[in-house]
Amino acid sequence: MAEYADLEKLRHDADLLGRVVAACGVSAEAIRNESDQTEFHTARLRWAASVFRKPESVGREMLGVLLSANKDATVDAIKTSTDAVLQTAVDGAVNFFATRP
Repeated sequence: MAEYADLEKLRHDADLLGRVVAACGVSAEAIRNESDQTEFHTARLRWAASVFRKPESVGREMLGVLLSANKDATVDAIKTSTDAVLQTAVDGAVNFFATRP
C-alpha cells in the first residue's frame, strides 16, 4: 500500500503524468468519434475538447483521481501499470469529470 507521501510524490512523477496525459488524449479522440446517442455525449465532448486545449492540466486532474483510486496498490505497481490498465482507468473516470460543473 502506498503511503500518502508516496501518492503525493507520484502526482509529480513526469513519466506517470505523461502516460496519463496520453491516455486522456486517446479517450478524448474516442469520444470525439463516438455516437451522439452515447450517455452524457455533450458533456463528454466538452471534456474531450478540454483535453486537446489543455492536456497537462486535465492530465493532472485525472492523475489525482487515479492515484486516490489506487491507494491500496504499491508505488511500484502504480508506476509500472500497463498502458491498457491505465487506459481503462482513465476511460472509467471520464464521466466523473465530464458531468461535473
